[in-house]
Amino acid sequence: MPLWDLAARPLSNENNLREFLNVTKGLNEIGWRDFRWNRKQTLPELADHLRKYLRNNNSPQANFQTLTKLAVTERAPSGRAQKLVAYTDIGEITVHKDAIRSAFWPPRSTLFYLNPIYDSATVEDPEANPPALKGYQFIGGGWGHGVGFSQAGSYRLAKIGWSAQRIVEFYYKGAKVQPLTPDVTYWRSPD
Repeated sequence: MPLWDLAARPLSNENNLREFLNVTKGLNEIGWRDFRWNRKQTLPELADHLRKYLRNNNSPQANFQTLTKLAVTERAPSGRAQKLVAYTDIGEITVHKDAIRSAFWPPRSTLFYLNPIYDSATVEDPEANPPALKGYQFIGGGWGHGVGFSQAGSYRLAKIGWSAQRIVEFYYKGAKVQPLTPDVTYWRSPD
């Protein structure tokens, strides 16, 4: 039985994603420094990163002043963020897929979820005067594009003696490594 069944528990579901990112056993990447990460930033810091990204892309939205909130509004079945909406004083700014990594410093990959960070000042009546949002904690895993081949995991499998062919076929189920033509062989099958 696989460690995680994406068909039964897709990571596009926020609760499933949070649970998956807390798995601490059974994955090839455990122990790797970027396997799981947790980074925090304030709203002003996040706004600075987004402004810089928008300026570099000649976006007219780069002139916003205030970032008030972030929300991941769409995920792939793999849990990867597909759309992140930044709520600003000039309206919503939507960032898509890998551009999320470029627009904001914290995420190492698009496999993350957001935990809001609130002002810890004591409020007498939290319902009438809720604590102010100060920033976000990005909690995620990996450092890549999510195309299915883990560099850290493949390195670990190679260290325990797996062949390149076995590793590729492990990460890409149904794939068969074979020569391009019978005339040119770049490797020999262990068979």
